[in-house]
Amino acid sequence: MNENIESSDCKGSPFLPIVLLTLAVSFFFIYQLSGVYEQRSQLKAQFNGIQQNIDNQVRQSMLIQQGLETIVRQLLELANNGDKDAKAIIEKYGIKVNQPAGAAPSATAPVAQPK
Repeated sequence: MNENIESSDCKGSPFLPIVLLTLAVSFFFIYQLSGVYEQRSQLKAQFNGIQQNIDNQVRQSMLIQQGLETIVRQLLELANNGDKDAKAIIEKYGIKVNQPAGAAPSATAPVAQPK
């Protein structure tokens, strides 16, 4: 018996190793893609949450702005009716009311100009 087997005597089909390598690479890419899709869905959820927070903050700031506008208009009305303290506040801080864009100035709208 010849115990020395030369490497050229061992001939096999390269089909099985190539199939196994292809399957391994395919499973790896499928695993990576599933991770990417999961991250994508998490980012979408975070983005939607952030967008809702921004919308809530904008609504709150609009309410605060409307309240401040009401206070300032009432202060201007008091100053126009002769209240010395209201006039002093308006002059100290240079408060004035601008007309909304596109609105024609009316005779009844109070507008205070700093002196």
